[in-house]
Amino acid sequence: MLIRPLYLNSLIFILLSGFAYGQEFNHVLTSPAGVATPARKLNGFTFDQEMNLYLCDATSKNIHIYDASGNALTSLNTVTTTTGEIKLVNPVQLAMDANQTLYIYDEGLGKILKKPAEGPGLIFGQKGSGLGQITDVLSIAADSREYCYVLNGSAKRVDVFSPDGNYLTWISGTNVPFDNPISIGVNAANELYVLEKNATTVFMFDASGNLVNTNRSLSTRKEVSITKPISMAVLPNGDFLILDAVTGKSTMFNRIGVVMGTVGSKGNVGAGVFGDPVTIAGQTNAALIAVLDRSTQQVQILQVKSPSKLNQTDPKRYRYQSVKSSMPPLHALAAASNGLRYAILDKDRTKVVAYRDTTSQDVFSVVGKLKDAVDIAADSAGNFYVIDRDVDEVLMFDDKGTFIRKFGKEIQEKLKDPVSLVVQKSGNIVVADQSRGFIYMWSSQGVFKKVITSPENSVIRSPKKIQVDSKDQIYVWDEEANCIYSTGSGGWPTAEKKLFPRAIRPGEKAGEIGDFFVDPLDLIHVFNKTTSQMEVYAWDFEPVLKYSAGSPVAGTYGLSNTNTVSIDRLNLRVFLTGEKGSFQNAFQFMVPPPVPEGKVTYDVIDGQLQMYFSKLKSPAVVAYGLLEKGSDEEQVSYRTTGSSFAMTDQADDQLHRYGFVSMSWSDYSEPEKRCWPMDDIPKP
Repeated sequence: MLIRPLYLNSLIFILLSGFAYGQEFNHVLTSPAGVATPARKLNGFTFDQEMNLYLCDATSKNIHIYDASGNALTSLNTVTTTTGEIKLVNPVQLAMDANQTLYIYDEGLGKILKKPAEGPGLIFGQKGSGLGQITDVLSIAADSREYCYVLNGSAKRVDVFSPDGNYLTWISGTNVPFDNPISIGVNAANELYVLEKNATTVFMFDASGNLVNTNRSLSTRKEVSITKPISMAVLPNGDFLILDAVTGKSTMFNRIGVVMGTVGSKGNVGAGVFGDPVTIAGQTNAALIAVLDRSTQQVQILQVKSPSKLNQTDPKRYRYQSVKSSMPPLHALAAASNGLRYAILDKDRTKVVAYRDTTSQDVFSVVGKLKDAVDIAADSAGNFYVIDRDVDEVLMFDDKGTFIRKFGKEIQEKLKDPVSLVVQKSGNIVVADQSRGFIYMWSSQGVFKKVITSPENSVIRSPKKIQVDSKDQIYVWDEEANCIYSTGSGGWPTAEKKLFPRAIRPGEKAGEIGDFFVDPLDLIHVFNKTTSQMEVYAWDFEPVLKYSAGSPVAGTYGLSNTNTVSIDRLNLRVFLTGEKGSFQNAFQFMVPPPVPEGKVTYDVIDGQLQMYFSKLKSPAVVAYGLLEKGSDEEQVSYRTTGSSFAMTDQADDQLHRYGFVSMSWSDYSEPEKRCWPMDDIPKP
């Protein structure tokens, strides 16, 4: 994008003392043009890729919009949303994402308004001081995927909202809580920056809320003069600038905190000189910054010359997508490889119902054999195993629902309080007895093999639930310890770390586990009763939070009073069920598949172009497709679960270009693809 300088002689060159170089800036424009209107009191602002400026006016309670020459275009006092026309009451904070969607925090409404470039917008957020609510908003930001970040000053946390306006999660610090956060921003890799006023420290977080970098005590460096930091601008390449209220100077740092230069000063107002600078902002698509000068009620826009490139990439994100489901409220669910789902219903635990899919149409029911079914698991042959707490035994049935055998009372240390079971790939059945503190193992033939753990040989005292991953590793929720252990089949812990749900604020008591499961990708999903959140962890060497969603307040992700969580392993559908089946929320767990790789070959057979490729080993991939851009959007023209495509002749006799994509269970809306030129490939 070319930028037309309005002041050809206003190039500002800054060379830091003691440095052999300095970042250069061009003054582009001052807006509004001319002299300030005294009746206006401007505060929050942002600007788009056309350099149109949006300014909140505290006097008129409107948002004034100016063009790239500083001329008034229009004023915004209403926003059309999917729920109707919303009149602005007191807009105070603005942000613009890379898609040119405008975000408005209206202090009078206590809500965020999202206004896209075209079409109706959204209104979201709930006013209040509790978790999942917003108040005392100091700064807002939005990333390229339209996630909105809201800095809550009094709560000292950043609240995160999904693109559809639902409250997702929060970030409240690192290993200790934020002390005095005053400004936030997002770079092109969708990393979140948080400026702490005390000691001028900038924390950086990835899309999962994990700390990726800390630029600590920036104001104490000898080459830096920051006395009173008041605002921060983040550039697309990851560089950031901190505005100092005392000197009027903005110091620029790169992503890892190396000083790049300074711009601006206090004095007689002119290009790069301010009377009372109060806010600085960055542009989402270009190396542009803007500074609001309260003394003139104007904004100066400056261009960063020759900015560096960003080496970071935005990783694909996991998502919980709310879906409708006719599945009755569940107590436990086991999905078998034969396509059947065996369910213990929450309102009737005297039977097991087998479903062919996720509808409410059952294939068969096991009735009259059970009195208090509490858990269920299935093996690779489609047989299923049920714990009946009434008799403290495990009952085995075949894939038609015919009773085969039971076990648990034949051993010397009989089952006393069986609560959970899993079936390993090896066929072994593993059962947790909570009151005894034992975890037992039986063979696939129902022959007792061994005690895996007991209070005498393990730290596990109160195993409430067990799960197993693709490597037959066992995960144990110890209710007494309020943590999840990773345990091998031999009974010893396989990781030094334990998984604790996160606390509301770092350093406080961990959240309380409500339930958990392990999915086919070996990700651990934990329901945190304290925060009413689902937390998703990867656990290689230690548990790492990859995604979280939920809050105690009402809404799509209002998950309070959840009692049990379960997953359909055949399609990654997640069910959260309330006490005694009072409600059930269903979510599709959206999994980003990896990019296809390896050699691709072609052949023409019987007039068809055959494409051959090597399948990925990732369990996240269940299908492959050829993606073609249609008139409105990309669509999958060819799809296969195998390792080849047969591409038929196109009637339009035109050259067609495709992207080779991998797809997950959930038909993830942004499949990873590998594109290549196809000009040299003959049409069949």
